Amino acid sequence: MKKIILCGLIAISILSCKKDNAENIKQTKTTTEQISFYKDLLINEVTKNLKKEFPKELSKYSENVIRKIATYQTENSFFSEKNLNDTIYLGGNSITTYKKQLAIVDSLYNNKKDISEELYTLFLDYYHAQLKEISFNDNVISMFWSPMSNGPSSHYQKLLLTDNDVIDLGNGLKQLTKSESEKLVNFVKSKGFKNYTFYSEPSRNEVSISKDKDENYTIEFSEYDEDDAGCCPAINISFKTKDFKTILENSIKVEKLKN
Repeated sequence: MKKIILCGLIAISILSCKKDNAENIKQTKTTTEQISFYKDLLINEVTKNLKKEFPKELSKYSENVIRKIATYQTENSFFSEKNLNDTIYLGGNSITTYKKQLAIVDSLYNNKKDISEELYTLFLDYYHAQLKEISFNDNVISMFWSPMSNGPSSHYQKLLLTDNDVIDLGNGLKQLTKSESEKLVNFVKSKGFKNYTFYSEPSRNEVSISKDKDENYTIEFSEYDEDDAGCCPAINISFKTKDFKTILENSIKVEKLKN
């Protein structure tokens, strides 16, 4: 009997130590670990919302692909410990800091409360990181952020979906090889636009991507010239590609836009 009681006391002692250790681990979790943990929860939340909002468009893609889309959708919003004292702009002209908002999320989570709204506020500050538009065109996704009211602050991103992966196209021109972009520049300059410079990530205007029956993609975008004072696009450029890296022969078209 004494042995049974002693074993019972030892077992209780071990369980107590494990509980104390778990509490200590919880209390000593670093800020970096907190951010990483809640970032993962946010990606899960965005993944769930994507499937709910675009069931038809995403039906043929795996959970892994959809989660990658969610990661790209949120990647511009993640902060680090060095940004903890930076400002989050809330509705009604009120503000807080990432540090304070992280504490709110942590408190809600530890008390088993719903953290969805506060989690979005933490990572997707409405004025700076929240996605404004998302659209699907065949297997290309277009995403648009506009944190401020001026053009240069806007950000466009294209994602190419394959069966098992998501390819970042940047603004649609990111994958174009250096030799091909040089070919494009030389062609545009030969048409009289001698000041044209190629930007793989133009932010002031969107790049349009469409696919034809031959599985070729047409990439079309407007560009600025030296004399337009940065106010209005001066030229329209388009070309065809199959892999987003090379330009199909004789497919480049350039035209001057009417102001």
